[in-house]
Amino acid sequence: TPIYYEKSSPAGKIADEMVTVGVLGENSALAAVEIQQVESYPTLWVLGDSTVTDGNTTLPFFQLQNCTGVGTGLTKYLPRDMAMVNEGEGGLNAADNYHFNMVKDRIKAGDYMYVEYGHNHKSDGPSGYKSHLDKYYNACHAVGAKLIIVSPVQSINSWNTTTNKWNDRFGGENNFEGAGRSYVEEKVAAGADDVAFVNLTKASVAFVDKVTADNGNVKTAAQFYYQTSKGGGTDSSHPNDAGAENFAYCFFKAAKEVTDETQAAVLKPILDNMTDEMPNLVSQEIIDGGIGGTAWPQYIVPTSEKYPVLINDIIFNEDGTVKQVDVTTRAAEI
Repeated sequence: TPIYYEKSSPAGKIADEMVTVGVLGENSALAAVEIQQVESYPTLWVLGDSTVTDGNTTLPFFQLQNCTGVGTGLTKYLPRDMAMVNEGEGGLNAADNYHFNMVKDRIKAGDYMYVEYGHNHKSDGPSGYKSHLDKYYNACHAVGAKLIIVSPVQSINSWNTTTNKWNDRFGGENNFEGAGRSYVEEKVAAGADDVAFVNLTKASVAFVDKVTADNGNVKTAAQFYYQTSKGGGTDSSHPNDAGAENFAYCFFKAAKEVTDETQAAVLKPILDNMTDEMPNLVSQEIIDGGIGGTAWPQYIVPTSEKYPVLINDIIFNEDGTVKQVDVTTRAAEI
């Protein structure tokens, strides 16, 4: 599915016509891939900011140093007969129209729209955030799709030394949690049966607090689930790969706790058919090694060859040995 990418130059729609498969890990191999085109599957369309989007992958790969988002982890638990498109991008808030229009033009009956914003509403706050939600609902309602409003994932910016817990940045009735919940409750009270609210804020706060408590109330324990570079600091807002799969599981856990009958019915098809996968916790061995410790890979800057060589073609003998290699020496400046 094409995506809109604001940070490209020039900004605009990027066609994505490839299936990309990555195989990672020691002694890993791919035996076979079978790709089957289907007429139509229900799709979860994801809209959000950098805490939601697919992120970057630094090399050498290590799951705790990458910056990624909750959307990346959702596919681990979604029903196998549901596709997902992540249109999230860093820096966005609910006022965005470019990424929203990409989804609006493609969403269909039976689909879901997952909307998670809040981190970037610094100027207009929860009220400004809430004022933009109608367009998401209207787009879904018009085609027979369902809307899921998701409150922001927790950031570990402030540690409370009195309670030994992380201060909740987005929770509460006067915050983004309350704004999203009240919007949905107002819609349901007016007769809507195609919208639900999932409190990811509360669930993710509970997760980081439990991880911290399980490790002797040492606050660095939670940092293992946020982007951390070897020898560098921790980005306290952006999940890494380990954080993404755990916070995505928090979404499903929170969805199962929805008690309102109308909203629970909206979420039921996803929850009834979700996979039996479980999130992986960061190993105790890595935690004992310290944040940014020995488990993090060393970066080795490769020596820049003066004349890099481009391999154009390789011709083999019948017995599999190399007969001829066609190469081109590249210009030094290339």
